[in-house]
Amino acid sequence: MIDEQWNHRFKKNCYIFIFSYAVMGMVTGITNNTFFSYLDLVAPNIVKGMGMYTAISSALVSILLLFVHKIGYKKTLIVSAVASAIALAMCVIIHQPTVIAVMYIISFVGIAMFDYTYPLLLTSYVPDDQQVTMFSRTMYINLLTQAVVTFFGGKWVVAIFSHLLHVSYDKASYLSENPSALTAAQRTLYIHSYEKIVYIAVALVVVAAIACFFLKEKQSDYQEQEGELQGFEGVKREVSMYKQLFTKDILLWMLYLVIIQIGASIITPYFPIYLNNFLHIGRGTVSTILSLQTLAMVIGYLLAPWLEKKLGAIGSIGGLLILVIPLLLIMPHGAMFGAQTPLIIGVILFFRSGLANASMPIQQSLQMNFVRKDLRPAFSSFMTIVYAIAAFFTGIFTRYFLFVRPEGYGNAYYITSVMYTIGTILIYVVFFKKYNRILSKKNKEEDPADEPVKAEATEE
Repeated sequence: MIDEQWNHRFKKNCYIFIFSYAVMGMVTGITNNTFFSYLDLVAPNIVKGMGMYTAISSALVSILLLFVHKIGYKKTLIVSAVASAIALAMCVIIHQPTVIAVMYIISFVGIAMFDYTYPLLLTSYVPDDQQVTMFSRTMYINLLTQAVVTFFGGKWVVAIFSHLLHVSYDKASYLSENPSALTAAQRTLYIHSYEKIVYIAVALVVVAAIACFFLKEKQSDYQEQEGELQGFEGVKREVSMYKQLFTKDILLWMLYLVIIQIGASIITPYFPIYLNNFLHIGRGTVSTILSLQTLAMVIGYLLAPWLEKKLGAIGSIGGLLILVIPLLLIMPHGAMFGAQTPLIIGVILFFRSGLANASMPIQQSLQMNFVRKDLRPAFSSFMTIVYAIAAFFTGIFTRYFLFVRPEGYGNAYYITSVMYTIGTILIYVVFFKKYNRILSKKNKEEDPADEPVKAEATEE
């Protein structure tokens, strides 16, 4: 249990990590937008089957998470950052699709380890009554930096493209609206423009790695201090601990997460492609739209502590998803707005993003309290394995069925609407009564997740 007075080392580690994670937010602003469009140019089949590569990456993340409570947060983050930097650089240096696929997986794993490590780190270092606030702060700072880079990413590509072509920015922007119409020479220069931005991402990852060297941790930060059992008794205790990941509540929570993840995974990675290639919105404008939706996420994260107090944990998560569904149903019909398409679609994505993500700090804090400290990495690993399996089959579905025809990119929004509806019903029926006010109660009493595990904490 963390002392009521916030330990100076704990607090310092939190802010060092927040800085590092802010830098990784800049990286994500490139990898989720500019880098994705770059892959669509040099290895389009990878993009179409992205779910399969994401599944492989997630499986690797799940394995690595099992070692976090053995090696600690610091080593995990440094190694992840270095591997990611090397992989991103190789994606630019070598244009062979197989190599790019492997390097994409490695880069994804490296970046994702930051996303999966921060809930573990913050839950260990932050006092109970400040956890939702610190989760919110960490996430919105990360997203602010992501929003800034996303906003400028496409514009930087166009600016570099115009310089390489020796034409005006407006002319280069016009050419970027329909990449398939570029000549071979123009396409080569267009790809070079993206490559320069990817190198910026490499440099940023290195900065994040350097920051992590300043973390000062002890073994007790990431392990429960219990007597070490050897041999058969040690194995028995490990098995007993891991059995607690298979309670009814945790399994149903995982089902909810998978439903929502599948719905999100068939639309959110493809925003740049759908807006640029199918709605024919200019590349620079797409960057603006995507950065504004990231800003909406920041606003949502800022509101998370207030939402949790007013609506409770489950009330916030489910209620916001309900509001997202009507917006998703409009997206496939974006072209009907004519000249106003960029403006209206931008507004829709802004509200979709803000509403869908406002409850994320609440969700992250909530699920970390389902289990005790040294089971949290295993719990995260378990979630990642399930995500990986779901992502693999989702990738097959998108690669060979959904995105075979162009209209599939629009139909994905209908499917997501159905998934969100099912997920919302599930958490209200199963979790509302028991868990809606668990975070509020936790601020008034000792954290049960740091006591010896009690079966009733996760079972009805």
